[in-house]
Amino acid sequence: MSFSLKAQTEAMYSQYLFNKLVLNPAYAKSREGLCVVLDYRNQWTGIDGAPKTILATFHTISPNRKYGFGANLFNDRIGILNTYAFNGNYAYRFFIGKNVLALGINGGLSYSNATINDLTAYQQGDVTAFTDMGRIQLIPNAGAGIYFKNKKMAIGLSVPQILNDKMLKNVAVPVSNHFYFTFDYVINVGKQYNLQGQKVALVPSLLLKYVPGTNFQVDFNLNTVLYSQFWLGVGYRSDNAFIFSAQYALNKFIKNSTTNFRIGYAYDLTSKKYRNGSSGTHEVLLMFDLSKNKNKILSPRLF
Repeated sequence: MSFSLKAQTEAMYSQYLFNKLVLNPAYAKSREGLCVVLDYRNQWTGIDGAPKTILATFHTISPNRKYGFGANLFNDRIGILNTYAFNGNYAYRFFIGKNVLALGINGGLSYSNATINDLTAYQQGDVTAFTDMGRIQLIPNAGAGIYFKNKKMAIGLSVPQILNDKMLKNVAVPVSNHFYFTFDYVINVGKQYNLQGQKVALVPSLLLKYVPGTNFQVDFNLNTVLYSQFWLGVGYRSDNAFIFSAQYALNKFIKNSTTNFRIGYAYDLTSKKYRNGSSGTHEVLLMFDLSKNKNKILSPRLF
């Protein structure tokens, strides 16, 4: 096993380019109707023990559009640590003119264990120090967030992981607080632009992430959206990683459909710290938006 415990801890709750419900419980339900997202992320490919994550999220809205409900299911394999988790999300929405303000909370459980047999001891006592991590551990989680949006912009602040290993007794697996700030904005491109049927739009987005004990992280991404159907993006992460992404919506080829099916792919050119041993990070997305009103599907939101 060549993947250090420090790197494992830094990679916990690895960044998802597409899936905002993981970062902010108030995002449930920002989109109308029922939304299902499947996400697979293979981080730092080529490095032994690098993170691999399978994630599924579901979120929907009450008939009066005031309450959002969501759930996250994921499996995270990072080095010797293997984690399965479930989080439920609830959001209450306030309508201020054409703006929406949402307050969200989340809670759930995860269980983790470590495959101690994968470790190689170089001196006496190395493996013994990890023995407690080999036990299956149930770890509670709680979080909160706030999210504000209108047709032009969206802004969010969240702490999806409030509990940490100092607050939880007898937990051998590292658990840290996570703090996120997100910002998205739509820029008009072209004379006939409007959000319900734009031809070309630019959507810059910013994500700030802070985890105590690790480096402050800044992500900046710029997406070009063509005819509400193609998303082409480029971004930069403050650890010297470059991000390239693409999304494609298939709904325009399905006549009278109330389902928006979107597929996405992102590639991270690995930061200098891991570039020698890694060919980069790959992330694949499948998203389904279901609605009783086909007009909401034929004019998908940009965030």
